[in-house]
Amino acid sequence: MKTTKVGFGVTKNLGNYENFRIYIEADLEPGEDCTLALDFLRTRVAAEAGFPQEYLDLRSKVFDAKCELSVLVRKLEEVKLDLEVATSKWSNLVNYFSSSSN
Repeated sequence: MKTTKVGFGVTKNLGNYENFRIYIEADLEPGEDCTLALDFLRTRVAAEAGFPQEYLDLRSKVFDAKCELSVLVRKLEEVKLDLEVATSKWSNLVNYFSSSSN
């Protein structure tokens, strides 16, 4: 799938049953990274909506959580590898004793 256009919007509650909606859309140039363009649109919408600090704080927390998740996934892969090695060694030991008792 080729992405040629990205957009981002937000609806802000103003109270008294009133809302403020901002939506920005961008056409992508050939080869342009849609993730970077979308990130730019998010930042622009947050600034226009009047809550850049809230957004930046939340963005920072999400980034930190993604980094922590990445570390945990890497550690989990290491533990899975250790478990495979231990399981293989256990299996070899069981096979050794099984063949030795015969």
